[in-house]
Amino acid sequence: MVATWTALLAALFPVCCLLTSEGIYSSLPLTPSQRQEVVRRLESQWARIQQRPAQLSSRELFSFALEWAEANENLGRIDEALALAEQMQDRNPNSPTFGNSRWYWAAERVEDLNAVEFCIRDAALLWMRDRNRLPAGTRERLVRLIQLGIEGILRHRVSVGYTNIYLMKTWNCIALGENFGRPDLAQQGYGMLTNWLLFTYHNGIREYLSPTYHGVSLDSSLLIARFSKNETARQQAEAALRLFWADISANWFEPCQRLGGAHSRDYDYLMGRGYLDEHLRFVSCPLQPTMSRCDLQRWQVGFHLQNCASKQSKWCRDSSDNGGEQVTVSGLPIGWGGPSV
Repeated sequence: MVATWTALLAALFPVCCLLTSEGIYSSLPLTPSQRQEVVRRLESQWARIQQRPAQLSSRELFSFALEWAEANENLGRIDEALALAEQMQDRNPNSPTFGNSRWYWAAERVEDLNAVEFCIRDAALLWMRDRNRLPAGTRERLVRLIQLGIEGILRHRVSVGYTNIYLMKTWNCIALGENFGRPDLAQQGYGMLTNWLLFTYHNGIREYLSPTYHGVSLDSSLLIARFSKNETARQQAEAALRLFWADISANWFEPCQRLGGAHSRDYDYLMGRGYLDEHLRFVSCPLQPTMSRCDLQRWQVGFHLQNCASKQSKWCRDSSDNGGEQVTVSGLPIGWGGPSV
């Protein structure tokens, strides 16, 4: 099956460098000094959580809970973080956003429906990896959060072209379906993954060359490839990873050490930096101290980034004829995007 998907994606986007699938962004165990550095960072995050700033986000609470559990420190803090997360979750069954979460502590209501996907992504990992080490009360609280979060996910309609959130919802459905006694949810996730691959075969990566959202999409694809219990889903996620990294490599501009071309979604208009840099950093220097999803995913990129866009790269073209192209002329990348490409 994986050969079929790889062939389809290779037809969509010429792969100039093949990727190996033996494993992951793999890092050595942290040394005592590196571990201390990670714990210091988490201590700083805990101090922020205790202050309850207006911009404290629900996703921060779940991220802290997961990383703190992986650090295997004072697990009582996890219960406090999740208690705050419960306060930020819409628990009104008559609300249209039932099961979703407020993005910020100061928000009066759910405004960004993507919040449930970010929260449950880490909640699922916390359940899968660390639930047996959690105190009984904390485990019960996590169950409540996940049960309502599932309702929020089912109510959250996501277009297949919304690449990073669609793949995140796909991971959430697969992870909770396989590990939380919801085979119907797992089947929904498998169908979503197949649907995204078919859509991408015909249209390309809709959020093309995004310095921020390529990183988020890599997260979800890596998690499926690493943790799904379904062989077909793992193989399909591997094919998606090959496509994303081929896209990155084919549009890599070596002199600036970043993506060339026009970017579909970019918050750093001058430098073109974003969350993708976390993956690039991990690939190029896996020994730096960290305790993030990259460590959990352990999928290994089987090539060195290089500027493969010596002639021309095309990224995406959908039914509205939006798309982008890049061409390298005399060592300079020129990229453009929009409906006239």
